[in-house]
Amino acid sequence: MNEVFKKLNSERIELTDGYVLLPDSFNGIVLQRETEKTRRKKDKTEEKYIHVETIYQPTISKALTRYLQLTASEAKSIEELRDIVLRVEDKINSLKEVW
Repeated sequence: MNEVFKKLNSERIELTDGYVLLPDSFNGIVLQRETEKTRRKKDKTEEKYIHVETIYQPTISKALTRYLQLTASEAKSIEELRDIVLRVEDKINSLKEVW
């Protein structure tokens, strides 16, 4: 387990927008995004499900860099991008205190 998770005494670090950090068995980090989606069945009914994207990273800094890239790509304006970068920076600073 990665040192950050040991110091926080947690197995899950909530980021934002459905993103979480999880430890993997090889001392790396898993960045996971959970989104709710809808699929249409053959009988034309719709059902909701949770789609999980998993990204494996060797270090927490690379996982947070990837998180920043993914969230920044969702911005629709410069102001929204600035807010995203500031929010991610705050999260990084709070994790830096631990690691």
